[in-house]
Amino acid sequence: MEILDKFNLNDDSKISQFYLNKTIFLTGGTGFLGKVIIEKLLRSTDVQRIFLLIRSKKEKDINKRLNDLVDDPLFETLYKQKPDFVEKVSLISGDCTLPELGISKEDRELLKQSVEIVIHSAATVRFTEPIKFALAINVRGTKEIVKLSKEMLKLECLVYISTAFSNCNRSNIEEKYYKTKLSGDIACNLLENLDSDLLDYMTPKLLGQFPNTYTYTKSLAEDVIVKHCKGLPVIIFRPGIVLPTYEEPVHGWIDNYYGPTSILTGVAAGILRVIYVRMDAPAHIVPVDFCANAILASTWKKATTWEKLQSNEPAFYNFVPHEENSVEWGVYRTSIETHGVKMPLSRMLWYPVITSTTSKVLYTILKFLCHIVPGFLIDTYLRLSKRKPRLLKIYEKIHKGCDMLNFFVMNEWIFSSDNVSNLWNEMSFADKKLFNFNMKDLDWNECLLRNLIGLRLYLVKEDPSTIPRGKALHRKLKLIHYTFVGTIYGFVLYMLWCLLRMVF
Repeated sequence: MEILDKFNLNDDSKISQFYLNKTIFLTGGTGFLGKVIIEKLLRSTDVQRIFLLIRSKKEKDINKRLNDLVDDPLFETLYKQKPDFVEKVSLISGDCTLPELGISKEDRELLKQSVEIVIHSAATVRFTEPIKFALAINVRGTKEIVKLSKEMLKLECLVYISTAFSNCNRSNIEEKYYKTKLSGDIACNLLENLDSDLLDYMTPKLLGQFPNTYTYTKSLAEDVIVKHCKGLPVIIFRPGIVLPTYEEPVHGWIDNYYGPTSILTGVAAGILRVIYVRMDAPAHIVPVDFCANAILASTWKKATTWEKLQSNEPAFYNFVPHEENSVEWGVYRTSIETHGVKMPLSRMLWYPVITSTTSKVLYTILKFLCHIVPGFLIDTYLRLSKRKPRLLKIYEKIHKGCDMLNFFVMNEWIFSSDNVSNLWNEMSFADKKLFNFNMKDLDWNECLLRNLIGLRLYLVKEDPSTIPRGKALHRKLKLIHYTFVGTIYGFVLYMLWCLLRMVF
């Protein structure tokens, strides 16, 4: 820190200077990654303006949605450093599912005349989304973004946020374009000319080896970008499974239950007790703040070099754990067991313990015994006490969520990430400090500890003062758990002993 105090990182950062007085158009700004990108831009750079595409909702207009957006713990540090930061954020009413993004002629003209950087992060991330809606926002919406970007007079870079699993039908994924069987353009034609029922009927055939409509439509969106962005400075950024923040602006911030966080929460609450997972499979997980930093750094590189390189091809970035610092799902589980006892929740259904298996049959049996049976008994008790039963419904949601993750925790992929490594190596000392995304030196133990801290604070809404109460409950439930387990084992052993006496 003494070294850093000798100079201002922002003044010495080429990336920060690049964004000076820049105007950015961002979609998906109300999403998990979008929020972090907004916060980072406003805190670490001096941009001129950020235009946010925001969809009005029945109960909220776009201004109310902006207030809700910045009224989040993520922005507390920014409020302290730059209290008037909201003045740099302007809202554009629109919808990625609509033709021309639902943007008015006046706003389109404003964007065409002023925007230099486009970051397209908007997408539906629900794995079970009906294909018609997934095509509308993920593919046609992307096509509309490209159309608008082509008309921007000052465009320096278009960034498309894809996913590392956009080509998960392959085992080896390089930082390049993979041709799709069905083009993105044909997919858009199907969207326009076929009704929902027919598209739903066709979905299994369309997906092929893809596990869900999300990964499939993200692959089609990449095809749209490549086919329609000739001559434009374009980045296709593919992050892995996104975790809570690691370093900035606060440790462990998260605002959703997607992905591994849902499993972590279920285990911590003593509800989820059995999971179907390969513990030796690589976990392609990355902190969200590292993603945002890598996106902004790659944008800087593309915008400042593309004319010199005279390349019409998009730059691809597979942002996943470094091959020399990979992490397995078993490490994720160990972290839960190691750190969970230090900060247990003050509200738990049962003692948090997890059993993992790679046997589908065993998983089904254990799921019934450890989830369905207790859920039925507790719901029966709630009914008898004239309260609303809810545990079986909770388990139904948990099982659906776990089933959607099965494909990603049971399989493994080999990713190349040379472009990410080269980008990091080309950055200055100041840039590396200000826009850190170094997955090679990431401390996974500390990262997963901060995940638990963030889950407790930002999702479950339990501050550190509740930890002593949580520990007391943890000790009580542990005693009950092992007493119960010991009784069951004792009963089984007694029955075996009685059986042996009868036989012999």
